[in-house]
Amino acid sequence: MSALFGKKDFRRELLNLIKKGDIKGACDYAIKNALNYEELGNFDEAILVLKTLVELLEENRIDKKDCFELALEKMTSLYIEIDEVDKIIENSIKLAKLKIELGKTTDAVQLLKIIDLRYKLNTSQLKEIANIYISIGHYPNALRLIDRVLQKEKDKELIKLAGDILFNTSDFEKALEYFKALSVVDPENTYAKKKIDEIEHVLKVLSKSNKNIESLTLPKEELKKEEPLIEEKPEVMPTKETLEKVAPSEEQAKKETREEKTTPNETEILENRIKEKIREESTIEKMEVVEENKVKTTNIESVSPKTIEEKTTKTSKPQRISLEDLPEYINALTNIEKGDVKEGVKLLETLALDFEGKDIDTAIEIYEKILLIDPANVSIARRISKILLEQGRTKEAIFYLRSASNSADPKTRLEALLSLKELIKDDKNILMRIFDTYIELGQIEDAIDIIKQFPEEDLTPVLEKLFNFVKDSINLLYKVSKLMNSKKIDESLKFKYFYRTYELLSQSNDKVESIKWLIKAHSVRKLALEDYLKGAEILKYLKLPEEAEVIARSIYEYIELQNDPKKAYELSEVVINLNVNKPLYYAKHLDLAKRTGENDIVLAMVDKLISHNAVQYAELVYDSLKDLFKDLDTQNLVRLANYFEVAGFSNAAYEVNLEILKKDPLNSNALAKTFIYAVEKGDEKEVLSFLDKFPPSSSYASIIEPVIEKYSNLKSKNPFDPTYHFIIGFLYFFIERYEEAVAYFQFVIRSNRSKPLMRLMLSICFEKMLLYDFALKQLELGITEDGTPEVKKELLYRYAVMKKNIGDVISSRKALTELLKMGDYKDAKVLLETLPQEGKIIDIRGEEK
Repeated sequence: MSALFGKKDFRRELLNLIKKGDIKGACDYAIKNALNYEELGNFDEAILVLKTLVELLEENRIDKKDCFELALEKMTSLYIEIDEVDKIIENSIKLAKLKIELGKTTDAVQLLKIIDLRYKLNTSQLKEIANIYISIGHYPNALRLIDRVLQKEKDKELIKLAGDILFNTSDFEKALEYFKALSVVDPENTYAKKKIDEIEHVLKVLSKSNKNIESLTLPKEELKKEEPLIEEKPEVMPTKETLEKVAPSEEQAKKETREEKTTPNETEILENRIKEKIREESTIEKMEVVEENKVKTTNIESVSPKTIEEKTTKTSKPQRISLEDLPEYINALTNIEKGDVKEGVKLLETLALDFEGKDIDTAIEIYEKILLIDPANVSIARRISKILLEQGRTKEAIFYLRSASNSADPKTRLEALLSLKELIKDDKNILMRIFDTYIELGQIEDAIDIIKQFPEEDLTPVLEKLFNFVKDSINLLYKVSKLMNSKKIDESLKFKYFYRTYELLSQSNDKVESIKWLIKAHSVRKLALEDYLKGAEILKYLKLPEEAEVIARSIYEYIELQNDPKKAYELSEVVINLNVNKPLYYAKHLDLAKRTGENDIVLAMVDKLISHNAVQYAELVYDSLKDLFKDLDTQNLVRLANYFEVAGFSNAAYEVNLEILKKDPLNSNALAKTFIYAVEKGDEKEVLSFLDKFPPSSSYASIIEPVIEKYSNLKSKNPFDPTYHFIIGFLYFFIERYEEAVAYFQFVIRSNRSKPLMRLMLSICFEKMLLYDFALKQLELGITEDGTPEVKKELLYRYAVMKKNIGDVISSRKALTELLKMGDYKDAKVLLETLPQEGKIIDIRGEEK
């Protein structure tokens, strides 16, 4: 809504803050504006603000990592909103690298696992993430991604990298597989051959020592542990499919490897290393057995080191303890039997914690005993789950939490459900139960927050259930409505939320927000007229042109349904008062003003339409004003005539120009345009009538010549069309260019069109040129043609006058007599009466007859 949040120059504002050294201020400014745009559903603009911040920080070499982190996190969430997958992946990888720099390695790993789980990564992205894992020592994750890349492409560097990682972590057999594959892909690779020889040598030594290769693997506690974000399959180094793709033939690889005898010195070194490793692990096992035997309440026999060694050769694990043999356990049960359950449970918890570092299964067994005593103890269920998760026993962990989630106590149930949610991602049933529990506890804001995690397609029933709990709280309702704004939710439900939000806001002083939500409700479903009228009333005091346009258009639609002109006029007045500058609304108001007799409004709306050059309403303007032409001054008549002319409404323009001539007979513009109209129309009577009132004048040239040029261009495209010659001839005639006019009139005669009129016009032209004989000849020819009565009368009249002037009274009398038979015409009757009588005519010799 640009009306609510005007377009800002974010780059300038941010740059000013950065130049001042207020980096925090710049960061806060960008985040705040991004959030504003996000609320409005304008995600692109929100992203642009954050990108601008990041670019400016980079350009100015400002190392403000916490600000970068905030911006990247927000940008990533916005890209998720608009489903820009490439941008989500790109920004997530950047963010992970940044979090590692900030020491947030666990967060970085979780983020990388999420994008790997949710999105289809290309090989370049997989390689980049694998390198990140390697940089922080997360080798299993790195190897898993490398294996996926190798299934798609034979990358020699990746095969070498995987082999080196496995070799350096003492996983020699798997390392050997990679280096053999590398030697097949690149037979000339000396590094691969060298590593194959080295690993086979190590394996031979280990084989001779009768020890499994696993004894050389680094102790587990020395490897980095990860807190798994999601349940993952066990890490499997390289799949058969991968190795088949990378190394087509293992036999071929075997042929290429060469056996080498171990030198005595090398053998001795390896054997010493193996023996040292065995001694270390044997010592640890012996210590564990001794520790366990100490807690037994039965007879304790003295055990020699030899006995310990014999026992440790039989098993590599500590022996399981019988709980009944533990004094602490017996003590705890005694307390419980006496009724001091709290103390008994406390003792059991302490004992279980002690065993967590030594015997996980025993620890779990003790925790299970606590659950038998106190089934609602969610903290214990969660503790068991955590232990099981660390052991990779996810399904068992989930079982304990599900049991706790069925508690009758809503708080206990909620705690278990929230833990389950962290283990089982996107489980709709768990989300729904959490939502219901929040509602039961009256934690409505938390219920709203959990809604954000529901898939969009499942939101409608949840929001339907929520409505009654938020409908009377503007803060809660506003929060939910804002959440729904950009979601695909059932329209009737969306309307219910949006309209209720508008209702509550309209009762507050926040007029801008109330209009905003009125418009949102309108975008879902058409509102009642009363709602739009209320919106119009609010907008009278606000400058919100976009919102005003929506309200105006909606009220206009109701005007069209009104049968009562007076009621329609009142509604139209509301639209006009919204100051929406649209000819459509002015035209409607003009029509209604005319029908209700509001002449002042008629003139005002006509003025608006002419100012907008809204020529599509020319006919309406004419019908509304034709009875008022006589009341308009010359200036407004001229504007009106030009408007009609542009609209192509020639009849109306002609009529207005005649009205102008009544008020200003010497108005050359009106004269010329009236003549042009008469000529273009081809009405002989009208042309003659006009010429009778307004004689030709060269003063009209500036107006007439552009019209001549227009018709000359048309004539050049169709040179034999007499219509163009007819018009051009008259136009030249009207500006006293008689010679040019003669040429065009003669062409029209040759085309056998309007011959009597053309004879008349030629006669006038010749007369103006003082060629009287030619003029008289054209009149004689014209009289013999069949023309319109008006042309015939003018021909006879002019013929009679010319004959009288040259002394041919008989011909003049004859012509006037014929003319008067057709009716009175000019001063023909007076002219006839003033002619000499036939008996008194003097001949050319001067003798009276």
